[in-house]
Amino acid sequence: MATPTEPLAADETAAEAEEVKSAPRSVPASAREYAVAVAIVGFATLIALALRPYLAATNLAMMYLLGVVVIATRCSRSATVIASFLSVAAFDFFCVLPYYTFRVAESEYLITFAAMLAVALVISAQTSRIRAQIVSAVDRESRTQALYRLSRRLSPKTCVFDAALAAA
Repeated sequence: MATPTEPLAADETAAEAEEVKSAPRSVPASAREYAVAVAIVGFATLIALALRPYLAATNLAMMYLLGVVVIATRCSRSATVIASFLSVAAFDFFCVLPYYTFRVAESEYLITFAAMLAVALVISAQTSRIRAQIVSAVDRESRTQALYRLSRRLSPKTCVFDAALAAA
């Protein structure tokens, strides 16, 4: 890659040089991401409340899992983990009898809560892993492009001294 003091090679554009510098970095979760996560869980709760008379409680859990998927694709892992726990709590509070308490009348719902939380956490972990792989792939691509540009500059050079000057 060309430094600011040396000119760009003929096949290296300023956009390519800038692209290498601006690789995505991992950013900690912000308050905005947590607010988005809470808002999406709230929206899933509204949908679940609207569908509660028509669907079984275990089917309403899918609304919350869908919300966690949306959060996982848009927010950090920590925001997704928080949303996972909030989803289970909201599902218990609003969709499981007795309503508006955290008591559970049927112990079978404890299995539903555990499975729901496990699935939500797996979704969070997998999307986090995919993001890390994307960053790694972009990094490898930028290194490969830099090596390609260097090899293009070195290929017409016939003596070792000319190649060393081109590489420097």
